[in-house]
Amino acid sequence: MSNSASEFSLRSLWQRLVASPPTPPMPPTPPAAPAVSVKSSTSRPAGDSFASPLVVEPKSGAKMSSRFPDAVLRNHRGETRRFRSDLVSGQKLLIGFIYTRCEGICPRTVASLKRIHAQLRQEMGQGTRLLCLTVDARRDTVADLRAYAEAQGVADLPGWEFLVGSEEDTLAIRRALGAYDLDPEVDRDFRQHSGLFIMGNDRTNRWMGLASGNPAEIVLRTFKRVTREGPLVHPRNRA
Repeated sequence: MSNSASEFSLRSLWQRLVASPPTPPMPPTPPAAPAVSVKSSTSRPAGDSFASPLVVEPKSGAKMSSRFPDAVLRNHRGETRRFRSDLVSGQKLLIGFIYTRCEGICPRTVASLKRIHAQLRQEMGQGTRLLCLTVDARRDTVADLRAYAEAQGVADLPGWEFLVGSEEDTLAIRRALGAYDLDPEVDRDFRQHSGLFIMGNDRTNRWMGLASGNPAEIVLRTFKRVTREGPLVHPRNRA
């Protein structure tokens, strides 16, 4: 899936959430989404020209994560993780989507995350996490994820987990995050999977989608801005 298509899918999902709760076409069905506000900035700095303008903050105060499935996943170290309660709750998150046999966007996604991790190293595992969820849940195993992470030189970095779940749970997570294609045929073909990062701060209840093809510097700067503990500040308005 192209970066523009990924952002269109995310934008379309969130715009529908404003009008009514989503009705996923297949189980498991997540909890109804709260009403959300989609903020758009049409005057971004030139350096942010590839950044998605979408930031989601639920009006009701209900946590966005309350609609995330608490699916059982396993990481590349063989450890069991619950998606919502173990990985999302109370955390700052940067989530990417990969599969181990991918020869397209995935290596670039991981390379970008590796550069970002180096800049956030003091925070990693201390309230900040990087997650890579495989979209090829049928074939990818824990051993595959471990070998992939080792090949990328990131297997033992703190706060970074490569994750696999069942096909049903993987789809439920992607749909809850908005990381799916509106065309079911395209969405079923994981070779066209979302070139998208999802980032958010569960404590401030602020979430955003950003095309993963952005330079790592833009992703990092956007992540810091979106996940900051205080109010959201546009780069132009910084003192």
